[in-house]
Amino acid sequence: MARRGDLVRRGRVALTAWLIRWGTARGRAVRRAERRARQDSLGRGKIPAFAGMTRGAGPTAGAGPTRGAGPTRGAGATTGPGLTRGDPRRFRHRLGLALLPALAAGVTFIAFGIVDIYLSNRGDFGFWFGALVRPTLLLAGGVTLGLTLVTVVWRGKAFDLVLSAGTGLLLAGWLQGLALNPALGEVTGATPAWNADPGAALGNAAVWLGLVAAVAALRVIGRRLWEGAVALIAATLLITSVASGVTALSSASGLDDRPSDYYVSTRGLYSASSGHNVVFVILDMLDQTLIEQIAAEDPHFFDPLNGFTEFDDNLSLYNSTFPSEVNMLTGAEFGFDRPVADFFADAWADGRLIPALRDLGYSTNLYATHEYAYNSVDEVVGLFDNVITDELTVNAQPMMEGLLRLAGVRYLPLALKPFVWPAADAFEGVVQAQHGEPAYTFGDKKYYDALLAYGISVTTDQPRFSYLHLNGSHPPWVLTEDLEKVGENQSTVLAQTKAAFKIMFAYLDQLRALGLYDDATVIITGDHGVQIGPGISGQPLHEPKRVGLFVKRSGATGPLAYSHAAVSTANLAATIIAEAGGDPAAFGVTYFDVPQDQASIDATVRPYFWRIGSPGPAVTEQWQVTGDAADWANWTKVGEEPWSCTVFWQGDSGKVNC
Repeated sequence: MARRGDLVRRGRVALTAWLIRWGTARGRAVRRAERRARQDSLGRGKIPAFAGMTRGAGPTAGAGPTRGAGPTRGAGATTGPGLTRGDPRRFRHRLGLALLPALAAGVTFIAFGIVDIYLSNRGDFGFWFGALVRPTLLLAGGVTLGLTLVTVVWRGKAFDLVLSAGTGLLLAGWLQGLALNPALGEVTGATPAWNADPGAALGNAAVWLGLVAAVAALRVIGRRLWEGAVALIAATLLITSVASGVTALSSASGLDDRPSDYYVSTRGLYSASSGHNVVFVILDMLDQTLIEQIAAEDPHFFDPLNGFTEFDDNLSLYNSTFPSEVNMLTGAEFGFDRPVADFFADAWADGRLIPALRDLGYSTNLYATHEYAYNSVDEVVGLFDNVITDELTVNAQPMMEGLLRLAGVRYLPLALKPFVWPAADAFEGVVQAQHGEPAYTFGDKKYYDALLAYGISVTTDQPRFSYLHLNGSHPPWVLTEDLEKVGENQSTVLAQTKAAFKIMFAYLDQLRALGLYDDATVIITGDHGVQIGPGISGQPLHEPKRVGLFVKRSGATGPLAYSHAAVSTANLAATIIAEAGGDPAAFGVTYFDVPQDQASIDATVRPYFWRIGSPGPAVTEQWQVTGDAADWANWTKVGEEPWSCTVFWQGDSGKVNC
């Protein structure tokens, strides 16, 4: 490493020396060109460029045209005080001025920006480094060429103005990514509260405008000073980005490694068993208060859930999809105190629920996405029957679009970040199977349309367990109550929650049509409650957080029943094993075995972890709920632990996954 550091330092010194020599030579060339232009202009009876800006520079009254006074072929000067006229600099000189800032922008924001984001978060992407190299270099080259052409086509004062603005924006974007970003949080699909502090956005915009104005002010002071400053700013950013990129690449390992050709496929997504079906569905962010609001508006909305029991006092262990989802599937707990990759690997290696179901003869199937249910697909190979192998390819378009959005979140001013903030499924569909069944991708509307188009079919008599994660109530809110797709957040959380249940009603109707409904076990719940507000803004927990839960046992009939038992995800695995015909004792107590008399409810103590990721310090609040979780008086904060690891993409920090 020391030897590599010496090479980097020598490279920086050599590049700086070359830039100084280049700048000196260019300055001499500029002075010679200006002298020639003045001599040519004066020799032909013409005024020098920009002379019209000085007092008394106009032509002498009555002076007639002089023979040969027109511009000579190839002369760099033009007449008149117009914005784009009167520039003594030749095209080659303007090209040299425009090229260096354009190259710095392409390298800093595209090449280095994308590579650094990938390397800092490579465990969160399902694609490999080699897949992004060529499109990133092509895009960086295209940006460099485009910015150069857009700048060099101008002349005179217009050229100076465009180049000043471009250099100021270059410097501002670099500083934004380096030091001006607040804690940006995680890409979960929920848009951060950008308008929570308008003063911060205005102050940030003022910094950007100030930097642009400062570069323009140098042009007013003097052209040579301005040209030197433009070259210095661009060269400094270029050297810094190249050196940082070389350092990051030299310290990264396994860049040539391709991930496993295993992937989570759609195999069996619309299949059922003629035997017993255990269906476990997550409607993301299904808060109990949403269910109660829907029932208050329409008391008959949930009537299709005949045979189900609603548990209105259910808690998740965490307040976000990670680590709730993997906790429900494996029982593993995460304290934000070790690398995420290690947690995932250990959770699946030690998890007992899925192996127990397979021991009971069940086909097990997982329809969930990378980053939340698993980190590496190798962790779930052999545990789920729809995890299959094929030759995998990368779709460059959604990959680059997602990476550019992340780069925009890093480098753009605060006021523009909302327009590029990526959705939680920004990288879904990037990795594709070349020959076999399609990879599973997230999307409630897509799932619903295919459900109606193809329907559920009976494909086996082997008992079957299926886990399906839908977006449910979670933002972005893009589904109306009637399951029409609209623009991002043009619907509401309540309307989208109704839409999610209507998807479930359609699925249950198909089980009924096949004669499979009565015998089926179906669990519909959330991975956490409403996260908008306190969780995203970084506020401490200040209100109850219950999670919706509906459970239909095999053989259960009749109208929707209700239970007030104080339950939690700790009762989930035992319930599934009991319904599959196994002994739940090793997994705890089922939902239905938790007593719901008032004395038992009052004596029940349940843990809850509320993590705060941004802004401010990342901590996990530790809570204890004694009795009815709907009563805030029963919630007691018992501790608070700072994170020693962060999770997923933090746009302002290199400390990701420890």
